[in-house]
Amino acid sequence: MATMAPLTEAERNMLAEVRRLLGDNLAGFLLSGLGETGITHRRTFIAQSIPSHGDKITYQFEMANDSELGLPIGRDPLVLVALLDLLLERQPLDSRVLFKDSHVLEKLGWPQSMDAQLLVKQALERYFLTAYCLIDPTAEEGRRILGRYAGLRRLLIGYETTSVMLPVKRTESNGLTKVQFLPEFFYDVLSEKKYFLGVEFQGLGEIQQISS
Repeated sequence: MATMAPLTEAERNMLAEVRRLLGDNLAGFLLSGLGETGITHRRTFIAQSIPSHGDKITYQFEMANDSELGLPIGRDPLVLVALLDLLLERQPLDSRVLFKDSHVLEKLGWPQSMDAQLLVKQALERYFLTAYCLIDPTAEEGRRILGRYAGLRRLLIGYETTSVMLPVKRTESNGLTKVQFLPEFFYDVLSEKKYFLGVEFQGLGEIQQISS
């Protein structure tokens, strides 16, 4: 079975910085798949609330992507890490980030090559097609519009590329990519409680992946 090369120092530093931003639980959910090599279309997670009073609540979350590419794997989460770092740097009011591939590659210390650019584009496609879901274990078949889901979000809600005509023998594109994050996402993760899907992720015990 193929294995991913160890993370470089630049990659580890970027990952650590964004983990601090998201908190361990939300990072464990959104950045899952790092280092995995097999294509999968579902990941399920479980976590319990840590109440100051009353009973614990058990939450179940799922990532889903039914496209042939499947869920983010390998170094895809590092591309998301670089985009989140750009979002934090620029703090756009509309949560749109405009960038060249070179911006992402520089942050991660990746070579300015066509292969590396392809990795970025493939990661973006996987994230754009991935849904993040809150499962309602009490839902009855056919009673909800979203089936067994109580909530569903896409982290990236917009994805556009602009290309330029390239001269013969040119090896890289000057095209720009624009992605739009879920508008409230940036402000929710900057808060102490790290809200996502209406759940306070900092108020949960350790989130655990229970299936792939």
